[in-house]
Amino acid sequence: MAACARPAWPGAVARAVKPAARPRPAWPRPAPARPLLAQMRAYATHRDFGFRPGGPRDSWIRRAIEFMREMRRPLLFLAGVGLATSVALPAVLATEPFAALERRPAYVVFGLIGINAAVFLAWKNPRLWPQLNKYAVLSRDARTVNLWSMIGSAFSHQDVFHFAFNMFVLYQFAMPLANVLGTSTFLHLYLNAATASSFGSIAFAVFSRRMGLVVPPSLGASGAVYGALGTFCYLFPKAKVGLFFIPLPLTAWPVFLLFVGYNAAGMYFQWGRIDYAGHTAGSLFGIAYGWMLYRIAEEKRRRRQQSLWDWFR
Repeated sequence: MAACARPAWPGAVARAVKPAARPRPAWPRPAPARPLLAQMRAYATHRDFGFRPGGPRDSWIRRAIEFMREMRRPLLFLAGVGLATSVALPAVLATEPFAALERRPAYVVFGLIGINAAVFLAWKNPRLWPQLNKYAVLSRDARTVNLWSMIGSAFSHQDVFHFAFNMFVLYQFAMPLANVLGTSTFLHLYLNAATASSFGSIAFAVFSRRMGLVVPPSLGASGAVYGALGTFCYLFPKAKVGLFFIPLPLTAWPVFLLFVGYNAAGMYFQWGRIDYAGHTAGSLFGIAYGWMLYRIAEEKRRRRQQSLWDWFR
């Protein structure tokens, strides 16, 4: 007879079927507090600002950088003309025989008209066309443009009406402006306005080509004339003006703003083969130059009044 096995202890059976206790989850320890500057730096990243390489904002920034690189040569030339006319021009006009021009600003205006007339007649000689196309026509291609054409094109006209109209406006407004500003300041204004208008024309052409538009070359004194006109209208906003000897009911400043609006609209709608961008750039430069002259005059007036007040005290 087989021996009976000893019955197992009830508690042992209970312990055998009882499920094992679940391990307690290991909660992460709180990170140590970071300095405030470190927290600010953590949020000031390109990801937090929504910048993604290859995204729309990246494309806009890349295009802007490419545009500035393409406009680097014209921009450096613009700065060089501004520096040269600010330093060398007064020194030249202080020596003989050019010092006589400081006493007769009208001669400078007649000289500008004479240079424009000489270049206009030079276009009638086909043998001079290669040089004129190089120095007297603005190609409006920032990479291959002859930088001296940024000034030379402002003295160049091929059409007789274009030449006559620009010289008529130049004579009407530049003559009183040169007498007020003086020879050195007026030449500084005119040459820099010519260069600034060419720079604006090239910049608009670069932008237009990226949009698939065809931009022809440009020439003419219109940008420089608009610069002189803008300075005149800013300094003398209530002056009476006329159109071909016909008095206008508006004063100088509202009439000039109408011309600026017309040229700005022409940049968008592209009416005809006119360099509206050059006109607009020259106009804005003239306004800025007039504002600068006005601020300088106000500062001199304030100092003069202050010195008189100190003398009487």
